Amino acid sequence: RQNYGVGDRPQSFASIPAVQQLAFYAEDRLRGTMAGRAVDLSLGLRLDGVDPTLRAADNYAVHGWHLVPRVAGQLHLTPSLSLRAASGGTTKSPTLSQLYPQPRYFDLTSFNYYPVNPAERLVLFTTRVIDPRTPGLSSARATKHEVGADWRRGGTQATLALFQERTIGAFGTTRVPVGFSIPQYRAASFPAGQPPILESTPYRVDPFVGLYDTPRNSRLISTTGVESTVDLPEWQPARLLVAFSAGWFRTVARDTDVDIPVQQFLGGSVPPERVGVYAGGAGFESLRGITSLRLVHRAPAVGLLASLHWQTTWAEDDRPVGRIDGLPIGFVDRRGQLVWLRDDERTRPEYASLVRAVAPLETRWERRPPLHLFALRVTKTLPSNLQVAVFANNAFASRPLYQRQRQPGFERRNPPAFFGVEMLAALPVTRSFR
Repeated sequence: RQNYGVGDRPQSFASIPAVQQLAFYAEDRLRGTMAGRAVDLSLGLRLDGVDPTLRAADNYAVHGWHLVPRVAGQLHLTPSLSLRAASGGTTKSPTLSQLYPQPRYFDLTSFNYYPVNPAERLVLFTTRVIDPRTPGLSSARATKHEVGADWRRGGTQATLALFQERTIGAFGTTRVPVGFSIPQYRAASFPAGQPPILESTPYRVDPFVGLYDTPRNSRLISTTGVESTVDLPEWQPARLLVAFSAGWFRTVARDTDVDIPVQQFLGGSVPPERVGVYAGGAGFESLRGITSLRLVHRAPAVGLLASLHWQTTWAEDDRPVGRIDGLPIGFVDRRGQLVWLRDDERTRPEYASLVRAVAPLETRWERRPPLHLFALRVTKTLPSNLQVAVFANNAFASRPLYQRQRQPGFERRNPPAFFGVEMLAALPVTRSFR
């Protein structure tokens, strides 16, 4: 048994059906000229099937086909410079844990007598079972559009790409309230040396609101960004390779499901009479800007390779977006019943306590200062095809504290320092197979 009357029953994996997936993919690649410039074009079409026999194991299983097109092209302006563009999509099937979550058991006390004598003890539970599966759970779908440029000259390579990615129907978990009626019993007599004898009918019935988690296709994720890389040729006097990359990303994630602050049912000894239901669409907007510099030094004469990775997070900002306050669109009462409100009812005085306000502090940006992270690695070649490498992640053990702006408290940034040694043995191939 867990908190709030929730219980578990271990089940065999054999009770969970398999998910059958089948995909067909066709692609055609073309090469030609446009305005005297070479053009490469790739056209693809993918057909994804989940349970492709269309004979689902039960009414909750996902089945169906998704047709996903893809197209990519590259225009060679000069021998060094080319432009490219691509657009396409993907699908993702729910996992087994989302398709077949375990039933939720609520073991609630209807009578409890615990005297000193163990032979006289008696506890009576009323068990309610909930199937948390969501009918109609389907595959998530994502689309991505990208344009970019590639430049190569004299051993130097540089790329620049702008992209936009959008995922709809991503898998989320929604905590749902459900109401139960729990009978309460009294003892008719207490015989010595035996458990008490209960009355045949309950003397009262208590309402109880239970909470359980169910998977939903309720998440929307949209990301826009720009990425760039530069790889320089080796600087021979120092045998040094330099690689640089940078990226800036903006992500907005929302949950379209209705918002029920179900945690209010868990606070205090007496649950509230009702909890408001609010329109969906709440989520977070985040900004992230990052650069990465990698320096690699080679000393072949002594079999040594040393690298330094310097990562700087210039921006790591986020803020809430969507409906985080406002009038209720309904409420859940102490019996777990969901009641929807008409537009003209939402402003009535009897529902004033359900109006959710938000402090200006809760909507502000969290704007964290720049953060640096260093990693070192040294690899030495040994006789007999052996190599030994010594590495240090977060080599300077930099873990600054950031004081949060929206909520009190601090957060520790950067992972803990981690040091280690790796051994690599390359075994020679003594026989070829045909």
